[in-house]
Amino acid sequence: MNAIIERAESVIGAPFEWGKTNCVALGLFIVGGEALRQKYSRNFASALRAAAWCRHRTAADLAAIAVSYEGFSLVESPAFGQTGDLILIDEDDTICCHAVVGGLAISSTPARGVFIHDLAPLLDRAAVVVRPPWQQ
Repeated sequence: MNAIIERAESVIGAPFEWGKTNCVALGLFIVGGEALRQKYSRNFASALRAAAWCRHRTAADLAAIAVSYEGFSLVESPAFGQTGDLILIDEDDTICCHAVVGGLAISSTPARGVFIHDLAPLLDRAAVVVRPPWQQ
C-alpha cells in the first residue's frame, strides 16, 4: 500500500497528458506502477473510449471490458472499493477512471490535470469497480 500512496503523491497536481496522466493511464500507474501503465494504457484507454462512443454504458458492458485484461476482477459491490481498485464511471459521453487510495480517489481531466477527491460520492455513482490481481 505504501507504493500506491507514494505513486499517488508523486502525480497530484500534474498536468493532463495522454498516455501518461489521462485518467486510465494515471489509474494504472497508481495501482501498478510504470510497468503496468506502459503495458496496458494505450489498449485499455482505447477500449474504454470506444465503449463510451458506442454507447455501451451499462455496468455489464464496462465490466466485460475491464476484466478482459489479464487478471483484473470485478468487485461485486462498488460500495466495497478499496485502495488499489479502479472505479469506472460514465461521464459526459466518455468513461472516467478513478484510482482508490484510502478514502480518496485520484483522477484527471484536461481542464483540471491530476486531482484528488473524496471517494464516498463516487461509490454511489460507480458503474463498475475492478481490482488488479495483486490486490485480490
